[in-house]
Amino acid sequence: MTRKDALIALRDNVQAGRMDDTSAFHDVSQQVWLHDAFHGYLDAAKQFHDAVLPGWWFQIGTCCVSDDARVAPDYNDKTHRARLIKQFPAIIDGEEWDSITDIDQRPAGNLARALLLADLTALIWIEEVNADLGSDRSQWMQP
Repeated sequence: MTRKDALIALRDNVQAGRMDDTSAFHDVSQQVWLHDAFHGYLDAAKQFHDAVLPGWWFQIGTCCVSDDARVAPDYNDKTHRARLIKQFPAIIDGEEWDSITDIDQRPAGNLARALLLADLTALIWIEEVNADLGSDRSQWMQP
């Protein structure tokens, strides 16, 4: 199973309310944060986000209907700006990152899981573009 396949399976399981396999992440800390985020711990979701997508911003919100999240490279981040501009084009297949990763998780009740799904969606897109680039991965991050 490729990393992309593992990420897709994980995302699909999280959307279905299952946490079966975290093998897409070899770092034990990331696996713990992933598990805790799935179970609703927002601090764990933030730690997972910062670990797997350094320099990316996130936006989360909730209402009586849904939990919402989206992520994208923060091109204004002083620490990561140059790397992000080089590694991540602002528009992929005609869409901006925050549109690609926009999650509308229903029903509401687990904001951390919505952020987790946005992160997983971004990581899947990164893997897809990496596969399309073949060996020329110089412009893309390897999370």
